[in-house]
Amino acid sequence: MKIETEKLENISIVKLYGELDASNAVKVDQTLSLLISEKPSQIWIDGTQINYISSAGLGVFLSHLQTLAEEKIELLFFGLNTKIKHVFAILGLDTLIPIVHSREEAETYIAIQPNADLQEEPRKEA
Repeated sequence: MKIETEKLENISIVKLYGELDASNAVKVDQTLSLLISEKPSQIWIDGTQINYISSAGLGVFLSHLQTLAEEKIELLFFGLNTKIKHVFAILGLDTLIPIVHSREEAETYIAIQPNADLQEEPRKEA
């Protein structure tokens, strides 16, 4: 599995390629742990290139939910294929983790949230 990360203001974006299973779950877990330690306001998982996710792969994200909540870091997925979205729905994960269709929808999602990082800062008058 290939993993790429990028920053968008105070948001960390993780792009995963291929299959997320027991053979590479530790690598993804380490990436998430590092990003959480940097304390972004959100972590977005770009799932456009994920074609399979096992229970071990799902467990990586579930294992961080409490820490994310304690650190007030929101986790969001975008671009998941229909089969993976269905797995999230069956397990009820779509009620715990926001899932949107595309990166553009993720940007819209954050823009309508209170204290969103992509909003302009208020101008100070002299």
